Amino acid sequence: MEGNAQPAPQPASQPAQTTYAPPPPPPQSGTNTALIIAVAVIVVVVVVLAALVFVFLLDTVQNGNGLYTEEVDEHYAAIPGLELEVMTVNGDIDIVTYDGDQILLEGIKRADRSQDLDLMELVVTQNGDSLELKVEHTEDLSNLIGDSFDLSLRVPEYIILEKVRAVNGDIHVQSTDEVVEVETTNGAIRVDMRSIGSNLNIDSTNGQVDVFIDPDLEVTIDISTVNGVISFSGISLDLSDDTDHYVRGDLNAGGYEIYVETTNGNVNVHQL
Repeated sequence: MEGNAQPAPQPASQPAQTTYAPPPPPPQSGTNTALIIAVAVIVVVVVVLAALVFVFLLDTVQNGNGLYTEEVDEHYAAIPGLELEVMTVNGDIDIVTYDGDQILLEGIKRADRSQDLDLMELVVTQNGDSLELKVEHTEDLSNLIGDSFDLSLRVPEYIILEKVRAVNGDIHVQSTDEVVEVETTNGAIRVDMRSIGSNLNIDSTNGQVDVFIDPDLEVTIDISTVNGVISFSGISLDLSDDTDHYVRGDLNAGGYEIYVETTNGNVNVHQL
């Protein structure tokens, strides 16, 4: 019957769908900055350590196969009659003349370790008409084996070479108007005599001596050696004494005397 009609059933309601969204990540700026700083610090430490290792290895190589060096350049006024003394301990000395009015010095230090360069000092002493150039060591030489300080000078002809001395080193002197003394303990000596204005003493304990003389000079030559040979080349003397180890004679009737002495080494007199 129409009066008893039932309403149509309603579909069952569905539960609401919920979608899950993860929370946003926390800000990363602080963490990233800290990480960058940490990495930078590590890189710097690695670079510094690598540099230290490189310096150590470089020092080791130079100690074994090379030398540290330092150059010295100086100049000094040179008045006529100036008396010059040049002295070094371990090193060579080379003196030549030139047409100038100054003493020009070029020195070179050599050492196994860089810090040893500071232990060798050129001491300059000027007193009136005298000038002394002397290499001094501020530490016991036994700690400086292999270290040296070479001196090379250009000087006017009119100065007086009062003393040129080395302990362990060779000496070459191109004579000025006056050369008084040239001496080394362990090393060779060469002296070129174009003129002479005073007696000259040349002495080497262990080393050869070569004297080159202008044949027109008027000099008396006195040579002695204990363990060595005496020879002449292009120079003829009027001999007053002649043995295996001692010779004395005049060149052109004689004049200023040149004394040459060596204990272990030959003495050779050459024509310049």
